[in-house]
Amino acid sequence: PKDKKKLLELACGTGIQSIYFKQSGFDVTGLDLSQEMLDLAEKRSREADLDIPFIQGNMLDLGGVGQFDLVT
Repeated sequence: PKDKKKLLELACGTGIQSIYFKQSGFDVTGLDLSQEMLDLAEKRSREADLDIPFIQGNMLDLGGVGQFDLVT
């Protein structure tokens, strides 16, 4: 993106796409229902030396998650 777009990745799982989006210049937040998956995503993002917030939550209720330019 020409400017940093805020992107929310729903059902981010282990964070593979979140890392790709972050490396491509997006301001990424990942959300997933499974804490186990989020633990793996956080580990992967640390190993890639990237700061990506991962949120445990249900994609059917996004109240309080914030506003984003893009959602995947």
